[in-house]
Amino acid sequence: MRNKSLPIGLTRPEFDWGTRYLLFQLVFLPSILSLLLSRLIPGFNSAHLNFAYFTVNFLAVVWIFRSFLARSLHQIRERSVKILLYALGGFAAYQVLTFAMNLLTAWLMPDFFNVNDASIAVTTTQSFWLMAIGVAVLAPVTEELFYRALLFGTLHRRSRLLAYTASVLVFASIHISGYIGYYAWDHLLLCFAQYIPAGLVLAWTYEQSGSIFAPIAIHIAVNTIGISSMR
Repeated sequence: MRNKSLPIGLTRPEFDWGTRYLLFQLVFLPSILSLLLSRLIPGFNSAHLNFAYFTVNFLAVVWIFRSFLARSLHQIRERSVKILLYALGGFAAYQVLTFAMNLLTAWLMPDFFNVNDASIAVTTTQSFWLMAIGVAVLAPVTEELFYRALLFGTLHRRSRLLAYTASVLVFASIHISGYIGYYAWDHLLLCFAQYIPAGLVLAWTYEQSGSIFAPIAIHIAVNTIGISSMR
């Protein structure tokens, strides 16, 4: 694959702190927040925990990547049309690929359901608006900064193929990791496969537009549609 350089990259401190925080929030943050909420909000539920998780992650990554975001905002004035066109194209590509993947999974497993979507749907019954804000606004920004700006962008300097492969695999894995051991392996494998089109499209949109705000816009639109259907 021919290398196509990204116009804006992370600074060394952003890369270092971003990597450290990514590992921290995956391993330790849920337990820490659960302990804190149990003391602050007696009888807290999953919606409270998820919203706290989304909020802390959003604030942390915006602070860590503030220089990258500032430079990316300044860049919008120079390539706003290109960013918009690739965001629209990426969204359309996502819809087509996801439709095809859904047809395939339904054919392979007629009673299939996405375990992550099902979990979110249940949690929205506890507080729709907390989950809507978290899923549709906070999570897309956080995930794009982690999996596109940090992971894809860093690896892209060395190998375009490696950047696509690693970012897609990690992005898909993170959406099913919490369900391992609770569902059959073939069911989780199909859930994993459902996130591959999104991972590819978001990475491609970031690469082609040269702006992190293009995949963020797609991610927000997709999640907004998804969470709205659960109301």
